[in-house]
Amino acid sequence: IKPKRDTAITIVETIISNNRAERGGAIHTHGSKARATIEVARSIISGNQASYRGGALNLSDADVRIEDSVFVDNTAIKLPSVIYAEESALTLRDTFLDPRQVLPSDASVVFE
Repeated sequence: IKPKRDTAITIVETIISNNRAERGGAIHTHGSKARATIEVARSIISGNQASYRGGALNLSDADVRIEDSVFVDNTAIKLPSVIYAEESALTLRDTFLDPRQVLPSDASVVFE
């Protein structure tokens, strides 16, 4: 999912799985003058892969709220394996990040 500027997306009770991208295997937002707003609730994000960063999410200039959701088996070649957020507001509430994805030299979530 790659929203445009000034876009609001709501994802509820959805499975986003087995996708491949350079950045953000499941969801990728690209920096712009206007922010994307994304809400995810009661969803599963699994088995997604990025060849660069953010196996599940690669966020830039976005407001993202994730509740009651699960992230499992998402991978990225470069850090982080699950979520990369740059100049974004990210809220995770009652959300599971698979602890098997965190290696000593890895980071599951990176904010810049």
